[in-house]
Amino acid sequence: MAAVTYTHTNVQAFPYPAQLYQWAGIAAAADTCNVLECPQLRDKSVQIAGTFSAVTIAIHGSNDGTNYSVLEEPDGTAITAIAADGIFQIGQLTRYVKVVPGGAAASAAITVSLLGATGRV
Repeated sequence: MAAVTYTHTNVQAFPYPAQLYQWAGIAAAADTCNVLECPQLRDKSVQIAGTFSAVTIAIHGSNDGTNYSVLEEPDGTAITAIAADGIFQIGQLTRYVKVVPGGAAASAAITVSLLGATGRV
């Protein structure tokens, strides 16, 4: 089990800036990803890409930092058990976002990238 920390990049996009957070090197279902506190990100998308083997990814959110629920796209589709490359729009505004690996223990190489707008959208 490895702890996976995120990296942060400011994206200077006109007319509103954005923030990019990436968790790279998710390799096993037992990996633990650092929680991101991001209430300033009003509009968020998440890209999940890599070699999955038997590992899946879910995106959870919380407003209290203790009780987490699976986040959904605006149409109500849960962002959970993702086992293939894709980009998903996060439909809820939460204070915390957590990347949750799952599935079978395997040798994977997954990167999760969360992009959020900090200005008006």
